[in-house]
Amino acid sequence: MIEVGRRIQWWIADALAFGEAAYGERYAQVLETDAYTYDSLRNLAWVSRSVAPSRRRDTVPFSHHAEVAALEPDEQDMFLAQCEEEGINRHELRERVQQYRRGRARELALAAPAPPDVLLPADVRVEVADARCLPLEDGTVDLTVASPPYALDVAYEGGDVAPDAWPSFMRAWLEEAYRVTAEGGRLAVNVPVDTTKGGYRPTYAQAVDAAIDAGWAYQSTIVWDEENVSKSTARGSVDSPQAVRVVAPVEMVAVFSKGPWRRDPTGRTWDLAHDEWVEWTNGLWRFPGESAPWEGFEGAVPLELPRRLIKLLSFHDDLVLDPFVGSGTTAVAAVRLGRRFVGFDIGPSQVDSAKRRLALVSGRP
Repeated sequence: MIEVGRRIQWWIADALAFGEAAYGERYAQVLETDAYTYDSLRNLAWVSRSVAPSRRRDTVPFSHHAEVAALEPDEQDMFLAQCEEEGINRHELRERVQQYRRGRARELALAAPAPPDVLLPADVRVEVADARCLPLEDGTVDLTVASPPYALDVAYEGGDVAPDAWPSFMRAWLEEAYRVTAEGGRLAVNVPVDTTKGGYRPTYAQAVDAAIDAGWAYQSTIVWDEENVSKSTARGSVDSPQAVRVVAPVEMVAVFSKGPWRRDPTGRTWDLAHDEWVEWTNGLWRFPGESAPWEGFEGAVPLELPRRLIKLLSFHDDLVLDPFVGSGTTAVAAVRLGRRFVGFDIGPSQVDSAKRRLALVSGRP
């Protein structure tokens, strides 16, 4: 029955593709039924046109072909062969395709030149530097928004941090961030609750301990539910307490201050609306993670995260720092919100990538 169902989908898809070519879009409308909406019929026809009969795999579901339909023919063959040989499910296939496309985007980005600094927005500085030794004067930063490497063996330029060195790495850069922050300045650090690579590590707890040891005063924590179900794939012993693992598919944003939390608002302006204040001071934030990162950058956060943090924790014209600038997401949010920005990254190509993105945001070539 499964095989018959697969063939029926292809028959419908091929018939629709032929009908659209011969009679136009309205051909699909006359076939709309309770089983298929107009949009789903259009999608069937698109898959038929995109995946030639010679590349279709009888043992692979139609839905898997739909996941690779946007790829080039040789790329379709590569992934459909993996489906046939490994029996991967649709969700895993989608993740593999997304990772592959991000990798291709990074390859193209590495070959692209960075724009001259003159094309960057005003009051923006992006340079190569180690987060543990920043070229900034003491007490100049008002807000730091950071998503540091998590020691998950991500292919960052310059390499990721080793799991056993992560606590000392966190302490080192947090001390440096404390040095360059003005009295009353704020810090928001985005990390997972815990991680499993390099052993089971209480990542969030380690980050909070490192920040307090570096001199920061803890203020609050935001739980970010990024709707990432892929993190719940390894839960230990199935239906048994033998070696069960509890997985929380969320990330945390720990908020700190240098000295007193209250900042004097005299002479300052801000852009935090009342409804935003009501929603965001509820410490559970729900919005998706980044699905289409700029130039395929691994580990990118969505723009919504730094946008909320900057509006909630800073005034207009404050200086915002991101010591792990990556693809420039925090920089984009800061520029759009009228803040000054300074960002650093240990990888030259990542700095170039952020500069290209900022040049577009500023409206310049």
